[in-house]
Amino acid sequence: MKKRMISLLLCVVMLMGLLPTSALAAEIITKIDENDQPVGNMQNWTDAAGFQYWYFVHATTDVYATTDAYYAILSSVTAPADWSADTLTMPDTLPFDAANESTSAQVFIRVIDGLFASWPESLTSVTLPSKAEIIDYGFGSSKLTSVTFPENTLKRIGDSAFSGCSLTSVTFPDSLESIGASAFSSSKLQSVTFGSGLKTLGASAFASCNSLQTVDLSNVTKLTEIPENAFKNCALASVTIPDCVTAIGESAFYAQGAAYNELSGTALRSLDLGGRETSQLQAIGAYAFGGNSGLTGTLTLPNSVRTISSGAFMEDNSMLNFFVDVPADAYYYDAVLWAAENAITSGTTDTTFSPNAPCTRAQIVTFLWRAAGSPEPKGTQSFGDVTAGSYYEKAVAWAAENGITGGTGDGKFSPGATCTRAQAVTFLYRASSASAVSSSAAFTDVAPDAYYADAVAWAAENEITGGIGGGLFAPGSNCTRAQIVTFLYRSISG
Repeated sequence: MKKRMISLLLCVVMLMGLLPTSALAAEIITKIDENDQPVGNMQNWTDAAGFQYWYFVHATTDVYATTDAYYAILSSVTAPADWSADTLTMPDTLPFDAANESTSAQVFIRVIDGLFASWPESLTSVTLPSKAEIIDYGFGSSKLTSVTFPENTLKRIGDSAFSGCSLTSVTFPDSLESIGASAFSSSKLQSVTFGSGLKTLGASAFASCNSLQTVDLSNVTKLTEIPENAFKNCALASVTIPDCVTAIGESAFYAQGAAYNELSGTALRSLDLGGRETSQLQAIGAYAFGGNSGLTGTLTLPNSVRTISSGAFMEDNSMLNFFVDVPADAYYYDAVLWAAENAITSGTTDTTFSPNAPCTRAQIVTFLWRAAGSPEPKGTQSFGDVTAGSYYEKAVAWAAENGITGGTGDGKFSPGATCTRAQAVTFLYRASSASAVSSSAAFTDVAPDAYYADAVAWAAENEITGGIGGGLFAPGSNCTRAQIVTFLYRSISG
């Protein structure tokens, strides 16, 4: 069926007079080898201006499928020796059979596999063939500062195609689907705007573009990965990751620092990883944003993020200040964000908070102390089991001095013991210096004479806790890290 359709198309083309019957001669049509390279009769044609075009004519039934029965693969161009213009508009078509002057049949240039072997000194601006679909090579290390891409047909820019060129700004058409590895690396680009059709970006595609300060990805809806080193050692001032991206590769936006480039490492000050609810981002690779010392403050992660590799933001992820195990729709989200922003907690690792882990007595007293501004205690010798120099030493001393805790008896504080819900609200109640409320707590498991009864009543009246349901407070149950931070947040924020 496919062969019949092709034959029918060729008959129609010949009847229209676009190709003579002699155009089917085997010596004209080339083949594609195992390396996707054209093999066969290379043609040479010289235009009126003296430019020599070396190219292959190819049938569309092989590797490069186009809407044409035949098309040209441009291999190289030679400029006239005396040519001194700065602008070149390339032809859209080339002769089907350059050796046969009796036919005027033409084929569109669909693939540019090479251009000038020796780039003309004066040439800075090129308009590409309007039907070109693939640019594989030919523009690297040139003085080219401007290129006009085909608006509706360009699909692929190959590996190293423009590497080292002098382009300063580029806007890609919506038709472009793929940009190869190192395609624009080490170029002089300052700004790049991507079209909506981009699906694939090669490794190091824009690496070492020292002057690249603006990258506009706002139109991109199909790209799923920003690969390793894609924008490494650029000078980007801000980055917004499209919601369609699921992975950011290793060192994708890494900045080596001023020793490499005076703007590298300090320019990037704004980073948006996508919508909290709408982003599909799942993985951020090692050192993806490493070295960017200009990034400070708090970064809110999308709800979808599951993996953050070592040094993804700084050497210790110190600017992240938020956690992959705290989903945006969790009841404790705002509380944990508040605690992180106010240095009340730094999490259990650089990227995790462990919300469901039990909270120890040392941790809750430390949270309270930090929320109070980390005041210096009068002394540090409070309990025999509080290790000198421990992270909680001053917090426990401060809590003891202010009547927040009297320990667990026998001169001990039991810092590693899990804090119960009763102990947690009692600590909060005492730290608030609040007066007892007139009503009692409406929980069936809180005895009126319990040491924590006033604290639970105060917490319930101030909407710090509503219990666990069914009229129960569960005073003896372990208090999780999420619960205690939420209690603390509610008690302070009112």
